[in-house]
Amino acid sequence: MAASATAIEEFLAGPLVTWLATCVRKPETLQVYETFFDGGPITEVLLQIDPEPSQFVPSPSSLQGINITFARIKIFHCIIRNIKNIYEEELGQIVISLPDCITLGRSPASEASLEQLKLLILLLLGCAVQGPTKEHFIIKIKQLPVDTQHDIVDCIKQVTDDQDIVLTFDSSEQSAQKLYNHVRSLTVERDKLLQQWMSDLGQEFNLNGHTSSTVEVMESNHLAVELADWKARLRKQRQELEEKTEILAECREELEHANALVTKLKAENCDLVVEARRAKVYQDEMDAMRERVERADRLEAEVQRYRERLADAEFYKVRVDELREDNRVLLETREMLESQLARARQRAEHVLGLEAELLASKQNFNEVLLERDSAKEKIQELIDENIQLQQVTKSILQETSTVNVTIDSDHDDINSGDNSLSEQLTNNAQARALKLELENKKLLSTIDSLKEKSFHESANKLLDLEKEKKKILLKHEQLQENYERLTRQNEELENLFKNAIQENRKLQETMDTIKVISDRQVQDLQNERIKVTELEKNVESLTKEKQRIQTLCDTIKKRADNAEKSLVQISDQLQSVQAQLEQGKELEKLCVQLKDKIAILEKENLNMQKEIVKLKEMLEIKDVKLDEEMEKYKKQEKEIQRLMKEIESSLSQVEKLQEFEHKVQELLSQTSVYTETITTLQKDLITEKLNNEKCKSNLEKLGLTLDLLDNDINAVVEYMINNPKMQKIFSLKFNKTVENFEQLVCKQCEKNDQKQSENVSSTEEQNRFYDKLNTEILNLQHFSEALQTENAKLQVDIATLKSQVHSLQTQQTALQLANSQLVAEKDEVSEW
Repeated sequence: MAASATAIEEFLAGPLVTWLATCVRKPETLQVYETFFDGGPITEVLLQIDPEPSQFVPSPSSLQGINITFARIKIFHCIIRNIKNIYEEELGQIVISLPDCITLGRSPASEASLEQLKLLILLLLGCAVQGPTKEHFIIKIKQLPVDTQHDIVDCIKQVTDDQDIVLTFDSSEQSAQKLYNHVRSLTVERDKLLQQWMSDLGQEFNLNGHTSSTVEVMESNHLAVELADWKARLRKQRQELEEKTEILAECREELEHANALVTKLKAENCDLVVEARRAKVYQDEMDAMRERVERADRLEAEVQRYRERLADAEFYKVRVDELREDNRVLLETREMLESQLARARQRAEHVLGLEAELLASKQNFNEVLLERDSAKEKIQELIDENIQLQQVTKSILQETSTVNVTIDSDHDDINSGDNSLSEQLTNNAQARALKLELENKKLLSTIDSLKEKSFHESANKLLDLEKEKKKILLKHEQLQENYERLTRQNEELENLFKNAIQENRKLQETMDTIKVISDRQVQDLQNERIKVTELEKNVESLTKEKQRIQTLCDTIKKRADNAEKSLVQISDQLQSVQAQLEQGKELEKLCVQLKDKIAILEKENLNMQKEIVKLKEMLEIKDVKLDEEMEKYKKQEKEIQRLMKEIESSLSQVEKLQEFEHKVQELLSQTSVYTETITTLQKDLITEKLNNEKCKSNLEKLGLTLDLLDNDINAVVEYMINNPKMQKIFSLKFNKTVENFEQLVCKQCEKNDQKQSENVSSTEEQNRFYDKLNTEILNLQHFSEALQTENAKLQVDIATLKSQVHSLQTQQTALQLANSQLVAEKDEVSEW
C-alpha cells in the first residue's frame, strides 16, 4: 500500500528530516521524498558519524549494472550493518528492532517503507547523539528553534530511554513487563520472517517444480527401478536421522547452554569493560575535581586576603575623605589668605602713596632748606650792607668832622673876609649835616628794624622749619617703620601665599592621584566583584560536583565490589563450564569455536589495550597541554588576585544558596513528615473504617441501616419498635433490667428501709429504656457525622499533602535543572 501524501508531508516536515537537513550539504533536496530511495543523505550523515565504517556503503553509480531493487537493498543493508556495528562496538548497546532493507528496496514509496525509513533515521539520530562526534551534532541541534529541539529530544528519548528500539547496559534494571514486551516483539518478528521465508521458498519451489516436471516425465522410466532401492536407503537414513536428530537436539541444548553462558560472559565482560572505563573516567574526574577543590581552597584563601584588602580599602576611603576635608580647609585658608593678600596689596599701594608723599615732603624740606640758605645769604648780604652802611656812615661822620674842622678853620680865616658867605656856607653845611644825620638815623633805625625783622623772621622760619623737620622726620621714621613692617608682612604673605599655592598644587595633585586611584580601585572592585560572583558560582558548582563525584565514587566502589563478586562467580562458572567441556568429547568442536571466539575477544582485548595505549598517549599530550594551560593559568592567577574582592558578594550568594539548600532540606524533612502523617492518617482511616464496619455490624445486629439513621429519630424508634427482632432484644434487655432493678430495689430497701419496688412500673422502665436507645441512636448519628467530617477532612488533608508533594517534586526538578545549568556553566568555565 502506497503512503499517503499527508503522511509524506508530515514526514518531510517532521523533526527527523529537519535534523537531517542540518547535517547535509544540500538540505533543499530533502524536500523531495524520492531522494531517500537510494539512501544518499543517510550515507552522508553516517560518514560524518564514522568516517571509516566497518562495511563500505556502495554508491548507486557503482551499482549501475545490477537491478535497481537489489542495489537499493544492498545499500540499505550496508547502512543498517554499519549502524548496528556502531551501537554494538562503540556504544555497547543492542539494537532490537532493525529496519527491513528488503521493504526499503522493493517498495520505497509504500507506507511500511516510510515507517522503516523513520526507524532508520531515528537509529541514525541515536548514533549521532551518542557517537564520538556527538558535540558537532549537538551544536547543530542547539542552533534549531526551541520547539524542534524539544521534538528532537523526544525522538532521542525513544532510542535512549524507552528500551523498545535499543537495549542499553542498564536493561537489567527495567521491569519484567518491558522484557516480556521485548520477547513478544522478537517472537512476532521471528514468525513474520519465518512466514516470509516460507513464502519465498514456496515461490522458488513452484518455479523449480514447473521447470523440472517435464524432465521427470522423461526420466520416470529410468528411475522406477532405483526407487525401491532409494526407499530402503531412505528408511535406513531416516532411522539414522532420527538418532542423529536426538543427538543433535542434545548437542543443541548443550550448545544453547554454552552460548547462553558465553553471551552472559560477553555481556558481563562488556559491563566490566564499561564499568572500568567509567571508573577510569570517574578517576580522572576525581583528580580534576580534587584539583578544582584545591583551587577552590586557594581561591577561598585569596578571598580572605582580598577581604583584608577590602578593610585596607575602607581605610583608604576614610583617608580620602580626610584628605578631601583637609583640601576643603586648605581651600578656605587659601581664600582667607587671598583676601589678606588683597588687603596687603591695598596696604602696599597705600605705602607707595605714603612713599610718594614722603618724597614730596623731602622735596619740600629741601626747598625749605634752600630757602633757609637763601635767607641766610640774604641776611649775610644785609649784614654786609649794614656793615658797609656803618662804614659809610663812619666815613660820612669823618667827612663831616673834617668838614666841620675845615669849616672852623675857614671861619677863622675868613673872619676877615666876607662874613656873610661863611655864614651861608655854615648854614648850608649844617643843614646838610643835619639831613645826613637824620638820614643816618633813619637808616640805622631801618637797619635795626630790618635786623630785628630778619632775625625774628629767620628765627620764626627756623623754628617752623625745625618743627616741620621734626614732624617730617617723625613721619619719615613712622613711614619707614610702617614700610619695613609692611614689606616684612608682604614678604611673609608672599611666602605664605607661595607655600599655600605649592601646598594647594601638591594637594590638588594628591587629590587627582587619589581620585585616579580611587576610580581605579572602584573599577577594580567592580570587576573583581563580577569575577568573584563568577568564582562563587564556580565554587558552588565545584562543591556540587564534588558531592556528585563523591556519590559517584561510592557507587563506583559498590559496583566494583559487585563486579569483583560477579567476577569470582563467573570464574567459578567458567571452571565448571571448562569441566563440563572437558567431560564432553562431542563438544570439542564447540570448544574450538569458543576458543576461536576467545581468541577474537583477546584480539579485541589487544585492540582495546592498543586503544588504551593511544588514550594514554592522548592523555600525555593532554597533560602537556594541561601544563601549558597551567602556565597560562598561573599567569591568569595574577590577574585573578586583583579580581578576588568580588568573592565577598559571591560568598553572600553562597550563603543564599546554603539557605536554599537548608530550605530544601527543610522541605524534604517536611515531605518526610508529610509522608509520615499520610501513613498515620491512612492508619487512622483504616481504624476508622474498622470502627465504621463495627458500627455497621452493630447497626445490622440492631436491624438498622445508615439510611434509616439519616431519618428522624422518631422514625428510627418506630422502626425499632415494629421490628420483631428488636422487640425480642428489648424484652430480653427489659427482663434483665427488671431483674437488676429488683436487685437494686432490694438493696435499697435493706439499706433505707423503704419499699419502692411496688411503685416502679414496667412502662416507666420501657420509657427509660427507649430514652436510652434514643440517646444511643443520637450518639451514633453524631458519631457517624463526626466520622464523615473527619473522613472529608482527611481526604482534604491527603489532597493538600499530595499537592504539596507535587510542588516539592516540581521544586526538586527545578533545582535539578538549576544544578544541570550550574554543571554546564562549570564545564564552560573549566573549558575557559
